[in-house]
Amino acid sequence: MNLHLIRTIHDMARFFAPTKKLRRLSVLLAIEQNPNVSQHVVGKLTNLSSAMVNNYIKQMQRENLITMAGESNRTQTYHLTPAGRKELSELVNLYSDELAALYSCTQSAFTGSKRHKAQACTALGEEENEHGTGD
Repeated sequence: MNLHLIRTIHDMARFFAPTKKLRRLSVLLAIEQNPNVSQHVVGKLTNLSSAMVNNYIKQMQRENLITMAGESNRTQTYHLTPAGRKELSELVNLYSDELAALYSCTQSAFTGSKRHKAQACTALGEEENEHGTGD
């Protein structure tokens, strides 16, 4: 594989870098899968600090993506709102699209013609621009 292709794949694989969208996806997934999870546990599940999780949760509450119930840290639960479920679905779709395009680009590096390689990797770049997967 040539160095240009490696750089192209790296530059296009935004979800595999610690981007804001990836962090939002991981926090929403952690909450969706276990509403009784604490911010500390969300941090462990997502490889984020408790402070960063706290910031994301506050931001998501302001955006009406999640709600919080409970009177103390021990009884707090988090729940996705309909807008939160929609955001989660959109982020999962973006992640899946990027993963499929990255796979196609990488696969063409080993099996395809130069034309096929260029088409696959160009499609990856177009998806990024179309969906705005950067920060």
